[in-house]
Amino acid sequence: MDRLIAACASIALCAIALVADVRAQEQPATVEEPRSEQQRAEEPKPQQLEPEQPRSERSEPEQRKPMASSTQDSICLLIESAARFVGHVRTLDVDKPPGVAEAINWVAALSALGATELVRGVVVPTLGAVAKTPDDRELVAGSLDSYAFG
Repeated sequence: MDRLIAACASIALCAIALVADVRAQEQPATVEEPRSEQQRAEEPKPQQLEPEQPRSERSEPEQRKPMASSTQDSICLLIESAARFVGHVRTLDVDKPPGVAEAINWVAALSALGATELVRGVVVPTLGAVAKTPDDRELVAGSLDSYAFG
């Protein structure tokens, strides 16, 4: 059952991280305040392209660049490492074993911190996401020496 949870968490985390990365690359939406009919009528009309204007001179909207595969790879590697670590934490005698939601939140925190790999220096300050009680955090921190990072 723990393997199934870890596999589901890994797949969900990978999808969420990729969606979050794509959304981060998008332009933020602007919110327009409501305008009256008179205000809309007074606004300048968009200029129409002249028929004789060559296509090469027309201004095209900026095309979004596809995400680099190295970015996707590093995100997926981080997610897989995090899923393995959460599985390791679940094997410990913790009061509140982390579930899928905690794993997702932890990967979001790691990603926000700019982590590209799971190392002790990144794990320790973010343990609160996967180990909820002070006793659990102490137990997990004590197990880091025996955990094989990488």
